[in-house]
Amino acid sequence: MSDNKSFPILINTNWDAWKLKFRGYCMQHKLAKYPKGCAIPVDEALRADHLDKEEQVAGILHQSIGQINHQRFVTPQNEKKPNLIWALLVGYYKSHLAQNQSVVYLDFCTFPYRGSVSTFIDDLNAGLSRVALVGLIIGQPEKANLKESLLCKIIFNKLPEEYKHLKASLFNQRPITLDLIKAALENKRTGSLSNSQPGD
Repeated sequence: MSDNKSFPILINTNWDAWKLKFRGYCMQHKLAKYPKGCAIPVDEALRADHLDKEEQVAGILHQSIGQINHQRFVTPQNEKKPNLIWALLVGYYKSHLAQNQSVVYLDFCTFPYRGSVSTFIDDLNAGLSRVALVGLIIGQPEKANLKESLLCKIIFNKLPEEYKHLKASLFNQRPITLDLIKAALENKRTGSLSNSQPGD
């Protein structure tokens, strides 16, 4: 992967971000079908090419999943079989293990406001998607793992001082929900885009 120096090591990032990079890299190099597995051709020349590409994708996985994951999932039996390694990775990272849920929740709590409402909305939606992906349910305590009002407070605390009027407005609309916050942020983004149009 010398031609893609920014490719992350899985153990140093989150599953969704890494998977997106990995899939994009495979598509870019016409290797996208190999992680999921496909039939080995009967023709000798095609078979040799297929096995070479399988080994290439396995090598990409070896380099990018990190040492801990390598020890977890790669064996002498599957080291050249990217589909087998991929299946183990997907199973592990999509599992509903409490540890995985805790990591995803902590990531959500700690992601910062990064300079613009547009970026913040994208980060917020990505964070909520990851929360859902590991099986955490947001809502009322009797039916959910995460109390919605708690997540709303976490989001409020991320917003900079310039959003104090928006926060005050939302506080008057009890109960505060994620949908309310997201709609208010979308309005803010739309307003920002309108104000930046040339000739306004």
